[in-house]
Amino acid sequence: MAYTDLAMIAQDVILEKYGDTQRFSTAILGGDSHLIADWVSGDIQLSGKQLQEIRKLFTDYEWMLCQKAIFQAQTIPELDNKAAYIYNQAKKHVAQHWVKADNCKSAFKDELVLKRPVIHLRLTLNYDLWGFNDVLDFIVPARIQRAIETQELDLLTWADNLQVSDRSAK
Repeated sequence: MAYTDLAMIAQDVILEKYGDTQRFSTAILGGDSHLIADWVSGDIQLSGKQLQEIRKLFTDYEWMLCQKAIFQAQTIPELDNKAAYIYNQAKKHVAQHWVKADNCKSAFKDELVLKRPVIHLRLTLNYDLWGFNDVLDFIVPARIQRAIETQELDLLTWADNLQVSDRSAK
């Protein structure tokens, strides 16, 4: 079911950005601490307002990748229940291509997320048309930020070394 596929993708993003789903469930969605777990298992549906908060986890481009990953998981039998893996793999693949492009810019942004420091590496593809940029957002450890900023690690090597886990295989 597409709803479950979205839940699995969102769960990965929540874990990456917030550290756990319980804090996100209570602080952002205003529900019980097990709200995301119940949603992922298909036991409940989220309200429209809660789904809007889920949508905010993604950039516009990431949301499009999410929809395509769900479509593949729904239509290709071998990919059933693998939407999160497809999404993460596609995001990595796109990043590998973007960092080679002349119109790709990268920037780090520090953010405090529910009192937890988070470092974003944002890749932006600029089309020279105001408001029409595509963005991929990655949460990276401070050591990666330092390595890229000091040129110990270039973006292409970082993108090539991105690890994508397949939680659905468990």
